Amino acid sequence: MTSIIDQQFADWFNRAVKLYDNDKLEECITEAREILNDSACPRYHRMKTLVLLGNCAGDFEEANDCCNQAKALWRIVRRWNPAGVDESADQAMDELRGLIDDLRAVLKEEAPNAYNADEAVDSIVATHDARVAEEMVQHEADFGDEIRYERELAEEYGEET
Repeated sequence: MTSIIDQQFADWFNRAVKLYDNDKLEECITEAREILNDSACPRYHRMKTLVLLGNCAGDFEEANDCCNQAKALWRIVRRWNPAGVDESADQAMDELRGLIDDLRAVLKEEAPNAYNADEAVDSIVATHDARVAEEMVQHEADFGDEIRYERELAEEYGEET
């Protein structure tokens, strides 16, 4: 069952795809950017929209940036949802990976010789990981006493933390 938010973004994404299919690329780009600017956009729809925008973008740099962002987000989400745990998640992740790989193949033909897409994606993921680590340190600083107290209680009662 899909949530209301997922359905709203699916409908919004489908409207953007219809613009793409009707060769209204500027309108499609505007719509895709609006989707990506919405902070409530689910990761699945964010990745699909990044690929759509990458396919519409007029220049290599923008298209490549969209592809790299989609691939980095895919890698992050895959870490949270390892293969083989949830069949429906695996199907969605496989679909997304196919879309990303198709866009990457097109971009590879247009890429400057010195460009390395894997390094760019690794950099995006490393930046994300560093931001998460920073937020965890800040969270520990802000709530350290409460966290330690909860751990002590869990240990006292034999619960996992």
